Amino acid sequence: MNNIELLLYENISDEKSFHSQRDKLIVLYYLYVITHKEKYLCELNSTIVFINNNYCGGLDTSVWFGLASIAYPITSLNYVYPEFCNQLISKIYLGFNYSLHSDENKNSYKFYDLFRGVSGTLRFLAENCMEDIQNELIENVEYLCELILYKGKMQVFNVSPEIYVRNHEKMKKYPNGYFDYGLSHGLAGVLASLSLSYTQGIQSEKILDCIYKLTKVQLESLMCLPSDRCIFPGRKSEKIDTKDFEKNYYNWCYGTIGILNSIILANKVLCDVQIKKIIINMINEMLSFDFKEENNLFFCHGLAGSALILYNWIPNFSKKKSYKIKKKAEDICNFIMSNIENKAFNMYEDAHNEFSIIDGKSSVYLVLFIIQNDVADEDVFSKMVFLK
Repeated sequence: MNNIELLLYENISDEKSFHSQRDKLIVLYYLYVITHKEKYLCELNSTIVFINNNYCGGLDTSVWFGLASIAYPITSLNYVYPEFCNQLISKIYLGFNYSLHSDENKNSYKFYDLFRGVSGTLRFLAENCMEDIQNELIENVEYLCELILYKGKMQVFNVSPEIYVRNHEKMKKYPNGYFDYGLSHGLAGVLASLSLSYTQGIQSEKILDCIYKLTKVQLESLMCLPSDRCIFPGRKSEKIDTKDFEKNYYNWCYGTIGILNSIILANKVLCDVQIKKIIINMINEMLSFDFKEENNLFFCHGLAGSALILYNWIPNFSKKKSYKIKKKAEDICNFIMSNIENKAFNMYEDAHNEFSIIDGKSSVYLVLFIIQNDVADEDVFSKMVFLK
């Protein structure tokens, strides 16, 4: 058992909450598909049985807090769980369909976001839905595009201060609300979902038009700062603190690198020469900056997220560009490893949960394990966070 494998395995939580069991399932999935050790498959089976018995009946369909979160690793092992896979996919599609056409509040950004909303569920269904419902899924996605583009204002990404009234830091920064461009909860997440779904065959002129319009709005937000750094703001209001944007540059959730990832995915669909030039210029700029200014290591808003994004970019560019991207990803991984070896976990002080695969120590170990072992199509975590 190598060092990262051991760290990853030993950092699995014993808690029985759904979040802990979901993370345990995903970690055990990777441990098994990479090492093929029987003990991991046994623990994986036990975890699936526990989740199914205790949680499946009351979950929504979302990709991080619902059925899709457990369906990703299980459908990737459909040769082990064929019947359960089909049951999950059917439930998720029915739930997605119901959410779109129910009286649920469709003016809230939460309805659309990656973690709890329909964009995460759509990404899963685009890859896993049965052929006989693909046309119906396309019609549903066209309706989703209508909701997003309603009256051309994209109001679903406007976040009112009432949403975060108890968050004093946010109220100070955005007293009148903000427009959410971010990958985890905003426009970039929806853009990534539609673009990835389009490449999976969920295609129509309406969907293509929506991808184009979302990309255009995202590109219009590009700002060049006095420091000569060009950034995509994760959130924007009439009161802008550009220091925040620079500080969060390498964040997956609201940073420039996460938003640029969505634009890269969109341009795989659009094939726009001008957008490609912007992408190349941004990557060149990104590769020149010192990532060590980032003071967190974990995935969501730290260097592990940056490393996994860069790792997923490698196949998308020329040999020369890919080599530079790979080198940057390796440098970041080596920096992370040195901090692990020196036990520099003071960088995790604001982690939500040290066992979390999103913002805890496990997120760092998991990313390193994925990159070290080059899991390719079996990399369900990268799919869950809209990187591929």
